[in-house]
Amino acid sequence: MLNINLQASQRGRNIPDFMVLSTLQKAIEMQNAGEDIQQLAAGEPALGIPKAAAGAAIEAISQDKIRYTPAAGFMPLRTRIAEFYLEKYDIMIPAERIILTIGASGGFIFSFLAAFDVGDHIALAAPSYPCYRNLLECLGLEIVLLESDINSFFQVTYQHIKTAHEEKNLKGIIIANPTNPTGAMISNEELEKIVNYCHTHNIWVICDEIYHGICYHHHYQSALKYNDNCIIINSFSKYFSMTGWRLGWIVVPDILQDITIRMAQNFFVSPPAVSQYAALKVFDCQDELNNRVVNYRKNRDYMIEKLPELGIKPVLSPDGGFYIYADVSDISDNSLVLANNLLEKANIATASGLDFDLQNGHKYLRFSFVGDFATIEKSIQNMHNYIYRNH
Repeated sequence: MLNINLQASQRGRNIPDFMVLSTLQKAIEMQNAGEDIQQLAAGEPALGIPKAAAGAAIEAISQDKIRYTPAAGFMPLRTRIAEFYLEKYDIMIPAERIILTIGASGGFIFSFLAAFDVGDHIALAAPSYPCYRNLLECLGLEIVLLESDINSFFQVTYQHIKTAHEEKNLKGIIIANPTNPTGAMISNEELEKIVNYCHTHNIWVICDEIYHGICYHHHYQSALKYNDNCIIINSFSKYFSMTGWRLGWIVVPDILQDITIRMAQNFFVSPPAVSQYAALKVFDCQDELNNRVVNYRKNRDYMIEKLPELGIKPVLSPDGGFYIYADVSDISDNSLVLANNLLEKANIATASGLDFDLQNGHKYLRFSFVGDFATIEKSIQNMHNYIYRNH
């Protein structure tokens, strides 16, 4: 037998876990073993796709319509998304610039590959969604972390980006509005300053707007309002409650349109047809979806009130999304250990801050409040019992 020493690639070996999904897998295994797990880890709405949208998918299946679509998705849905931007933001976008993707994740891959070359410097906030960092590193891009804290309302600012560009000559920035894990939003005025600065200095702006629609305070804008060359990532997973359907979209400037479609052809052939039929109908369900946001607000307000009574200190009351990022350093100096203990000893799945911030995340946990209110209440009670039994 030949002695063949096959090895995985270095970048493959180096890519970290997405810790939230590892926690979710463990929670599912515990549920399958009969445990009553309260799910505060994953950003998955407790209520799934609206019935009318599911019905549209079922009808498409029954009529044998589930075939390949164009690589960028079928035009009726791309047109409906363009109409959505006009209705919601008063922005006119040609439907041709809207490309459907395999979840928002597909949009990240397309945008990173279309806009950047190996070695380019890309700025993003800490804390932030871990897959930005993990994907950028896997693609050979240099990450410039912009440390955010309560002084910047846990968001990136114009000054962050200006300073980073002067030091590192940025090729791009990734901003999330609202951000995961804190739920903080960038004001429209600050967003406009950031976008204008980047445009003037030839810096690509990739704006993750996946939590648009789930906002609790001020009127918010898409980054596209301020410059047509922004790259926008969005998804049907969060506001539209279609997590498992794995469908998102990317809005690209003209210069990246053909490039992105060629990548879509080669990487995925086409987005899932059944999800596209459901997504086309889900735009008719916005009254139902908006009522869900009212319930998220109720959950948020309850947790913001109760967590400090347990020695857990939210960094802020989220403006958007459905997460609370909280300082747990009065309870533990290792949030990963605390998250494991809460799961194994209190049946509560949470997310360690180390997923979102390698430097300071050991002090924080992220709590998702997208479940039903009974789950939120029981989680608080279970945490109370665990903390006062062990601390």
